[in-house]
Amino acid sequence: MTEYPSIQTLRNYFLDKAGSIEFFSERSFGDYVATVMEFMDYMGQQDPDGTLEYLQADIPRAEKAIQGYVRWHREKGNATSTQRLRATQLKRWTRVNCLSMNWDTVIIPRVRLLVSDRAPSKTELRLLMSYAPTWMIPTTLILATSGMRVGSLIELMLKHLNLDSFPDIAIIDVPPWATKGGIGYFTAITPEAREHLEKSLQRRRENGEKLGPESPLVKSPFNEGITYPAVRHAWVRMLKGTDLTEKSHGTYVLHINTLRKFFRSQVEGILTKSIREALMGHLTAEYLDRNYLRIPEDTLAMEYRKTLPTLTIFEDVLSEDYQKKAFLETVRIMFPDKADLIAEILARHRTVKEASPEIQELITPNDREAKIVSNEEDMLKLVSQGWDLQRELNGGDFLLKRD
Repeated sequence: MTEYPSIQTLRNYFLDKAGSIEFFSERSFGDYVATVMEFMDYMGQQDPDGTLEYLQADIPRAEKAIQGYVRWHREKGNATSTQRLRATQLKRWTRVNCLSMNWDTVIIPRVRLLVSDRAPSKTELRLLMSYAPTWMIPTTLILATSGMRVGSLIELMLKHLNLDSFPDIAIIDVPPWATKGGIGYFTAITPEAREHLEKSLQRRRENGEKLGPESPLVKSPFNEGITYPAVRHAWVRMLKGTDLTEKSHGTYVLHINTLRKFFRSQVEGILTKSIREALMGHLTAEYLDRNYLRIPEDTLAMEYRKTLPTLTIFEDVLSEDYQKKAFLETVRIMFPDKADLIAEILARHRTVKEASPEIQELITPNDREAKIVSNEEDMLKLVSQGWDLQRELNGGDFLLKRD
């Protein structure tokens, strides 16, 4: 469509506004073009430039035509937000092409939030993912545990994924051009979301895909990456497979964007408002956001870990196995040199609480060096050198300490 001057003018407007091709969103521009084409068909015109000339020839007729187009969307049953969006997109197209009409005469409805949606429960998410195609499992987990928008996820590439900084969670760098407000931010995903994402990447490698920094983070087998319609269509199929198809004013109560509601409701009362909003990408160009809200990655990770019990979907977070696993992940970060010893202590006790006194003794600074040896000969040699035998460990190893 860019062969038409009016569409090229619109494209140049967005390029100039972005300031760089890096921040130019082809997808958003495409949405504007789709609206222009729909309006062109509504008017019975053959091309966008001809439509513009037709409107320019009779401004009162143009104003009535656009009002009729908005009313046509209402009669189709589209939400007031959709009606306003289409009118706004047409307004931008006509203005950048210097169509001088009085937009105050076009009545655009207020946005009325009529849909009664809600956050899905963990049980419902587990059920939904049992009906999901393989690529939708990491997609669902990323959306649910990061609070990210679908529109942001579909823009991400492997270069935006950080698996190296932390052994448990993964950090995702959402670039400015993939955000709604044009401000980049960092978010995170849970260990189980990371595990399913890594399995998905491994499957892609096994299927012959050469993964590189520019490869899409999540990919369906039918596209080079994923698209919003593909995600939404797959989600609807999941809903229909589980009979979770309740609707409110024509919209599924558990539509795809309720995964953001899941994240928001699960972290309530755990994270501060600033951290929560930063993780969800609720940053604006306001003074404090742009100039002062710079949360260090380590701090973000530490705060995010507080939410793992509530954001973990598949595992029973109340079980002792999960508690031990979560405790050990923290130990590997805080006391990497003592992680193996603490793992052995946990294995000998039924609960973390029972193991706590022994672990506390181990991690309390006492200027004593610890060492594990695997045979009695080495143990006796160390004892002769002044080491103190503490206990015999599972598997025939020996724990020794010295000042």
